[in-house]
Amino acid sequence: LKLSFSLSDPGLVGRTSDDERERMRQEQRLLLALDEKIIAQLEIASKIRELEQYQRHLTSEAGKLGIGAAQADQAVANETGGLETQRPPAPPQRPLAAGADSAASSWWQFLLAIAGFALVASLLALYLRRKRLDREREEADFFASGDSEGPGDSEGPGDPEIRAEPGIAAAKAHPAAAAESGHEALGEPMSSMDFAPLDWEPPNSLPPEQTVAPLPLAEEDLAGEHDSAVELAEIMMSFGRVQGAAQTLADFIRGNPKQAVVPWLKLLEVYKTADMRAEFDGLTQQLNRTFNVKVVEWDDFDMEKASSETIERMPHIIAELERLWGTVECQAYLHKLLRDNRDGTRQGFPLAVIDDILCLLGILNQHLGAYREATPDAGNPVST
Repeated sequence: LKLSFSLSDPGLVGRTSDDERERMRQEQRLLLALDEKIIAQLEIASKIRELEQYQRHLTSEAGKLGIGAAQADQAVANETGGLETQRPPAPPQRPLAAGADSAASSWWQFLLAIAGFALVASLLALYLRRKRLDREREEADFFASGDSEGPGDSEGPGDPEIRAEPGIAAAKAHPAAAAESGHEALGEPMSSMDFAPLDWEPPNSLPPEQTVAPLPLAEEDLAGEHDSAVELAEIMMSFGRVQGAAQTLADFIRGNPKQAVVPWLKLLEVYKTADMRAEFDGLTQQLNRTFNVKVVEWDDFDMEKASSETIERMPHIIAELERLWGTVECQAYLHKLLRDNRDGTRQGFPLAVIDDILCLLGILNQHLGAYREATPDAGNPVST
């Protein structure tokens, strides 16, 4: 399968029907779903290879023990043969008794090797189980300590929160994951796991030209930081760890609120999957005040993602994209569309339009590299 860029080509606006665009969107969603499944299968295959490698190691150790016992039997037999040359002939029953003793010794050695192998396997299983329990206990303690810090002390009366309470609703949304991780709290109630609120509010006093330009990246490794956070959240979601995915995205947004819109959209999806409506409503309001994204209602989230209201139905934007396509100025224009929310006074673009803008930015980034805001010495930021 290969990702098709026909959907994002502005030159095909007039020649592409709604059915073709919908089919290409379905192909893109299918590719994303296949990528998630492949990541999960690679994780499982890696664990299986580790277990098979350890099994081969144990088998080789058991084989070495068997070889050593056989060599010892041969040495004893040689010494016995040397002694027999100096002794008188033994009675006829003597060889039978020696053969019986040798067979019994070999049988006991075989049983001891099997018992040793079983003991080592049991110890390995016990060690892995205790290691997993320790890791889950540390996660539970971390979440519980975050809950005991008193999030209400640093919040204003109207500040929305980004919270990830597991609750009964999350268990209903993922019954298999809830049953598998039922021992995570180790005796503590699941409701005690809570995430700290997002202690950040978008500025309301900045002039529009300061809110239009994309966020400058001071360090080279910040270019793909939000991609790593989103990928980690997707992997955790594939294993049913919705709480960990929400925690990862919330921590990233709290530290880098204006770096990228993708983590915000992914966190909305996580909250919707976990049936966390209060957190969803608070996050979508904050998203509208930070980026030029329309407030999404809880019941309309899935319909907004699959809406036919795309960027192709906005002629003035399409004309500007066709004029600037393939240049750094086009990247700046797309960033302006994402960030120019007029301090939260604009209604914002629907989610389907935001997806189209992100797709176009991805194509330009592949050809031109990640966009960097011009420094004050080199030039002025993009203005309205």
